Amino acid sequence: MACFKNPKSFFEKGDSKIMADILLEQLKKLAMDYIEVQQERLDEFYIMAINKAVDMLKENIKEQFADYYVSLLTALEGNIDIAVLLKIKEELNS
Repeated sequence: MACFKNPKSFFEKGDSKIMADILLEQLKKLAMDYIEVQQERLDEFYIMAINKAVDMLKENIKEQFADYYVSLLTALEGNIDIAVLLKIKEELNS
């Protein structure tokens, strides 16, 4: 659709408003398309960041469980020298 017929029509008869409305609609569509693409990029970025953080937490928890059960097994085996434990106790108390 031709918005500009002649200067008189454009400035005096309101064709400038029609052109502004048409341009605004076109720009709105372009802006919405841009926002949609950027929203998808943000979603992907944060999903990856959250997944990475969850994986790190899982690994940390696994290590803590492993350390805990190793300490339990060590205590149950009784291979610890009582003299060493008494020395550690004295060092902690002083």
